[in-house]
Amino acid sequence: MHCIPCSSGQAWWPCNIANECYCKDISTDKPTSSPVKKQDETSRPSSSMMPTIDYQNIARPGSSSSSSGSSGGSPTTGIVDAQQQQQQYEIPKSSIDPNILQGLYVMDAHLSANKIVLTRELLSSPGTIVDDDNNFSYIGFRNSLHTMITTGISNNSTFYIGESSNKINGRVYGLVNIATFLSQSYESSIKYNSCDEINMDVVDGYLPISNACGQYGIDYQTMGGDSECDSKYACELDLNMRMNANEATVLDSSSSTRNEGGNNDDPAKPFYCAPKSDYGGSTGYWDYVSGTEIQSPAVMNSVNRKDVQGCCWWGRGSLSLRGTCSYGKLNYYLGKRAHDEGRPSLYPDIDFCDNPQTICSNSGQYPELKWIAGMFRWITEIQVYNRGSFNYMQELINFVDGGLQDMSFIHGVSGIVTQGCHDPPCANKGGEFNGASRKATFIKTLGILGLKVNDGTSSQ
Repeated sequence: MHCIPCSSGQAWWPCNIANECYCKDISTDKPTSSPVKKQDETSRPSSSMMPTIDYQNIARPGSSSSSSGSSGGSPTTGIVDAQQQQQQYEIPKSSIDPNILQGLYVMDAHLSANKIVLTRELLSSPGTIVDDDNNFSYIGFRNSLHTMITTGISNNSTFYIGESSNKINGRVYGLVNIATFLSQSYESSIKYNSCDEINMDVVDGYLPISNACGQYGIDYQTMGGDSECDSKYACELDLNMRMNANEATVLDSSSSTRNEGGNNDDPAKPFYCAPKSDYGGSTGYWDYVSGTEIQSPAVMNSVNRKDVQGCCWWGRGSLSLRGTCSYGKLNYYLGKRAHDEGRPSLYPDIDFCDNPQTICSNSGQYPELKWIAGMFRWITEIQVYNRGSFNYMQELINFVDGGLQDMSFIHGVSGIVTQGCHDPPCANKGGEFNGASRKATFIKTLGILGLKVNDGTSSQ
């Protein structure tokens, strides 16, 4: 039953695993194995080699099986090319761009080959409960990636998975893009096992409850910052909205972003938003010693808020989608607004402006939304980033073509993800983003996916 979809073009499990699904040849009674061959785990690049993929010997549908090896002596990364086919395999008829389909095969096969170590080292926090709704699972990531690779958003943009086979490093770009996303997601949410953003920004020695309105100098109600977003996408503020974040089931106590003071190992009380009348007009701070919220004195956050009225736009999802503009875009392209206006919608029944907490709902109805929201932010905010001297897509290409050595790439990306600019600290956004930790996780993730880094300091 699991194998039936393989005949109609399904490109992922179990159809992408060698010998998992096969058809019997009646004339010889000999099985024809699945089209994808397993990764040679010993195939890893030399640290001095620029990562490349050889596409000269890829078998195409209907051709004879390909020979292995690279042409012209070019070094290879060991990336699995899932387009290597058995002679009897036929490419599925599909409306998907063949280049996108090929890229999906390549990325999916490579991720599948490393799924055990990905899960063990990156997707499961220490102490994570397996069936916890907050859990960032491999299957959720993989399925969501398939969706965002094939679902066009703004200007028909999708999750970038590299270039066609005529570019020597074409698919390496895609793999590094995935690694960059995963490493930033780990640092933002996964290591805390929390779909909801965690209260962490200490202001004048206090941890304000009003951080729900914005942390590290970013006002989540106004962070769109341009009239087009405000008029076309942004959610309208509802000052009567009441919402509660979920408790984080795990907090990485080794993280240097841990707030100082107290001996309570639990994270701060989850964010909430409500009208001023619910709490006397002002909010206080979280006290780690007592493990409670202290309402007096009233404490301002870094954008001078001391209440949580209308402040329901904290970060949610793997990459912490934040702000009225971002939630409005999500609703415009993937939510109820898209459906109501006659456009295709992945979630026609969800109004993300009315209930942004759906992303982190514990109902179990949409467990993939935590990944979808993160990837949506990646597509609409990170991949399109082009300010000053930093163009994300060009920097990605430069990083790969330069042999995975220039770590200014991940420094810039970390700044964009955490503060909105590539050269932090950004204006009026002076919070630390722990660049060393994000760099280390990025290098680790590249290693997990078979790409060796030579930055002069890493042993990966």
